[in-house]
Amino acid sequence: MKLEELYRPKIGKKLSGAITPHVQQDFVHMGSIEKDLAKLGWYMLDSGYFSTVFTNANKNFVLKITHNPDPGYDHYVNLIHSIKNKHFPIISDRKEIVVDKLKYTVYLIEKLKKLWGAEDDELASACKLIVARYPMPLDRVFLGRKNGAPKIIIDDPSFLKALQILGANKKRYRIDLHRQNLMQRADGTIVITDPYSFQNNSSYQALL
Repeated sequence: MKLEELYRPKIGKKLSGAITPHVQQDFVHMGSIEKDLAKLGWYMLDSGYFSTVFTNANKNFVLKITHNPDPGYDHYVNLIHSIKNKHFPIISDRKEIVVDKLKYTVYLIEKLKKLWGAEDDELASACKLIVARYPMPLDRVFLGRKNGAPKIIIDDPSFLKALQILGANKKRYRIDLHRQNLMQRADGTIVITDPYSFQNNSSYQALL
C-alpha cells in the first residue's frame, strides 16, 4: 500500500499556548489525523514534541508523522540509508505531504518492542557517553565508572560500531539517547531509533 493511499487526513489548525513535549494538542491539533487513521485500524502509540507514532495490530510496521520540523531525525534517516548496521531501524518509506499549505513527513518504520528494565536505562546512558565522547577510546570513556561498559557493547562489535557511526556523524546535534530511544526486535537485537535532537530549537531546549 502506498502512503498516498493510506494517509489522506485533513490537518487541523495549529493551536496557541505553551508547548509541552507529551501533550500533542498543545502544538498541533491531531484529532482529524487520529480519526482518519482509526478508520483504517491505526491508533496512536506515542506522541512527542516533533512527531506522533501510530500502530496497527495487523501490520509489522508503524507510522511516524512529524508535525514539527525535526532536522535531527531527518539527519539520522539520511545517515542510516547510506550506512547499514543491524542496530539501525528499517525505514521502508518516507513521504512529504502538504495539506492546507502545511508540510508533514510520514515514515514507515519496522515495528519494535520497548525496553523496560533499569538495566536498559544504564545501557542508554552508556550509549550516550560513547556517542558524545567519540572518538575517545572505550576504556577512557568509562574511566572511573564503577560498572564500566555494558556487556552487550563489549560482546557485540556491530553495536559498538553503530554508536561510533553516530558519534562520527553527530555534527551540531544534541545526543538524545535514553531508554525510550532504544528498542528491540523480536530476536533481541537492540535498535537505536532516534539518537539526535536539534540543539538550536530554543522552545524544545527549554523543556529539557
